[in-house]
Amino acid sequence: MTLLGHDVNAWHLFATSAEQDVFLFQNNTKGLQVSVYQHPNGDYELGRIWAV
Repeated sequence: MTLLGHDVNAWHLFATSAEQDVFLFQNNTKGLQVSVYQHPNGDYELGRIWAV
């Protein structure tokens, strides 16, 4: 998130999926959501950012 110029402190975790290792974060100030995927090797991948 920081590398993309986003303030990580503005985002909060609001949903998870243990079956797929997916975490959903929301930024209420900007009205955005982002999905973050955790791979079996422990690496994280930033998913799509969309407006809510």
